Amino acid sequence: MLSHVPEIKIPDDPINRKLCALLNEGKDGKAVKLERETFGLSLIESKHYVDVLKNQWKDEEDEKSH
Repeated sequence: MLSHVPEIKIPDDPINRKLCALLNEGKDGKAVKLERETFGLSLIESKHYVDVLKNQWKDEEDEKSH
């Protein structure tokens, strides 16, 4: 994660569930593209958002498995 970018709180939103589905399929690039198209963010902003979402999703999956 970029150290100079503040932590993002990811809201529970239908687009985030769609992004998580893409991440689950290993389609990180498509998730970044969808994020950019949906919110009009820059490539760096979208990549950061998807990375944070991916980390939060992994944490939630880890908690469910324990």
